[in-house]
Amino acid sequence: MKKAVSIALLVFLLLPFASCTAGPEETGADVTETVTQTETASGWTGPADTEDKGLSEGGKRYYFSAEGDDKNDGTTPQSAKKSLSVMDGVTLCPGDRVLLRRGDTWHERLVLRGRGDADGWIYIGAYGEGDEMPRISLDNGRDDIAVLCEDAENGLGYMWFDGISVGDTHLGIYLRANGVHDDGHIRITGCEFFNVNCPELMAEAMTSVGWLGEKKGGLSGNGGVYEYIWPTAINVGGRPALPLASVSVDGVCAPSTVLSCVEISDCRFDGCVIAVGANCYSYHYGTGANQFMEYTANWSMKNVVCRGTMTALNFDSCDFGYEGEGSEWGVFENIDYDDGMSSQSMAFGTTAALLSSCRDLYIKNSRFCGCRNGGSPDGCGFDLERDDHNITLDGCIIADNDGQGVLIMDTVMLDQVSGENVHTPSTDCTIKNCVFLGNMKNVYNENYCFDILVFNRENERITVSGCDFYCTEKTHGAAQVRINRRGSKQSPVGQIVRGVTVEDCTVRVYENREKLPSLEEITGDRG
Repeated sequence: MKKAVSIALLVFLLLPFASCTAGPEETGADVTETVTQTETASGWTGPADTEDKGLSEGGKRYYFSAEGDDKNDGTTPQSAKKSLSVMDGVTLCPGDRVLLRRGDTWHERLVLRGRGDADGWIYIGAYGEGDEMPRISLDNGRDDIAVLCEDAENGLGYMWFDGISVGDTHLGIYLRANGVHDDGHIRITGCEFFNVNCPELMAEAMTSVGWLGEKKGGLSGNGGVYEYIWPTAINVGGRPALPLASVSVDGVCAPSTVLSCVEISDCRFDGCVIAVGANCYSYHYGTGANQFMEYTANWSMKNVVCRGTMTALNFDSCDFGYEGEGSEWGVFENIDYDDGMSSQSMAFGTTAALLSSCRDLYIKNSRFCGCRNGGSPDGCGFDLERDDHNITLDGCIIADNDGQGVLIMDTVMLDQVSGENVHTPSTDCTIKNCVFLGNMKNVYNENYCFDILVFNRENERITVSGCDFYCTEKTHGAAQVRINRRGSKQSPVGQIVRGVTVEDCTVRVYENREKLPSLEEITGDRG
């Protein structure tokens, strides 16, 4: 423990950063800020100054530079502080900005607490000359979290991350909600995430989730137990609101939403195990048929590039909020996943995108291509893992995956209300106007040899319409000609499984992969 005199000196030096009421407002720095854009069709173009962000001119300014001095007050670019650690203990308020100098790199965690409002978002972005984003780079250790956003005394919300680069870490931006406050309104734009991985964990946990129950991250409260496990660039998690697993309760299991209204746009992910995740694989209490915890709700996402990344989307227990045409929430557009991670895979199955206990999501004009399985199950483009409802894939390209194009599961899970193992069927899911090209490059076994693979018991109203399938003749167990599960008691070979309707689709079979048409030829033919 530090001596009292040291504490007093530290408080004096950090006084402008102490609370919502202390410290001067910024008077001479950038007021007009600009959004960033990406060009997903041909790759990342980086930040581009295009339009006014409309940020509040009120609030405080917290400037940081790798060449700064922690003795400075940090309220102007000329008096920037150096260490991001000085933000730990600060409670941010409406209109506040945390600004990192462009071109600088920090090797430490940034901790953020606070809540803005609709008229005064808390803004975390860049200042200074040049095009190079400010960067936070750690060591890929089990306790590494580059940016930790915690629910403090006034909650977590109206926080905007823009134009920063985060990587070499276990978690990139961790939105750690606790279910106490009505947390929400998080915006992440124009950011880059790189090498979000933890080799130590991946080597040990490929066939086990034991790390889930261990302390990690140097976190307060329960020390990160049951909060997260897999390396993720943008992760929504936190301390579960109710007890975990194997505990039956009376009544309906319906914990409240702990974080809502998340917007992600114009971001790039390179070499990440998971790009965007939200309490994946039922880390929290309450799995079971139709037991929507709605742990997180209302998401929108557009213009996202993933390269060399294992999984783009990994969501559990989310109500995305789609309400039909013109909906503000629940629309994912131009998710460009290609060239998956070849060096690592999940021993129990790797997918480019996974939804579990999710509902009300419309994904359009996106690509899920090049998922690798490392010789393990799956390696598929899209996975409706269990208990998914009102999910639509429209105008998407699903190509060049090691395994299936789309996997639809009906996983048996413990219903923690009844204490019984139950099926978790999906309903009202639609796959339309999609292209399936050259999938099943390296299938785990012949049971995986179908572009749309349904492990089905009770799924209802699954519709496949207007899709084009391009595949090769079955040679070494790595191709298919039918859109259904391999022969079983539920669905003999050649029959569409119960609950699935296929209409207006075409299937074109080629002698080998070399004779498959190119994606450009196919998309050109489709207009």
